[in-house]
Amino acid sequence: MKKIADNKFFVALPISLGILAWITFILYCYRINHASYGSIQIISAGLLLSFAGIIISIITRENKNIYSTLWKAGLITCIPSFVVCFFMVSIFVLFAISLSYGEWID
Repeated sequence: MKKIADNKFFVALPISLGILAWITFILYCYRINHASYGSIQIISAGLLLSFAGIIISIITRENKNIYSTLWKAGLITCIPSFVVCFFMVSIFVLFAISLSYGEWID
């Protein structure tokens, strides 16, 4: 565990995962008008990427004094993307529940 936390690559990995999560959200917004892939898969990928970034940030929190800018930037990119993607997934779930009961037509 100590070797993983000391590696600068693992400290910088949450930044790239957070950026990839934001890219999936932008891809979802592009998908509304153009592409043909499923929206729930795109948002779920963003949710998983940002969650993985948060977990890696927790694992490497021992280095927040050494690489403080990298560590904070990883959290700053991962936490908002996780919130946005979680909100989108919850909207999809609520929409699916309302479709199953047929209450959205009333």
